[in-house]
Amino acid sequence: MALELCCDQCGDRFQASPETPSPVIQEAMASPCGHWFFLEDGATFEDMIHSTLLEQGAIRCTECGLPVSLCESSFMHGSEGHPQADLPSGW
Repeated sequence: MALELCCDQCGDRFQASPETPSPVIQEAMASPCGHWFFLEDGATFEDMIHSTLLEQGAIRCTECGLPVSLCESSFMHGSEGHPQADLPSGW
């Protein structure tokens, strides 16, 4: 399973496993093909989301400022049948 942040207004989205370490999330969001969402500190992607919701009450899209949706989804499967997150190639 994956957690996905999605802006219904502009369509920006970011998906990763809940257990993905925060440095990996930060690097993926900062990459040229990443989608940036402000997230509070946490050890994992799930912790970062939880902290942000407790501190801010919502996760907001950096493009339009509206709250984003949070949902669980299945990872897309790559050509080799392995689950893949929306992380830049090589992750």
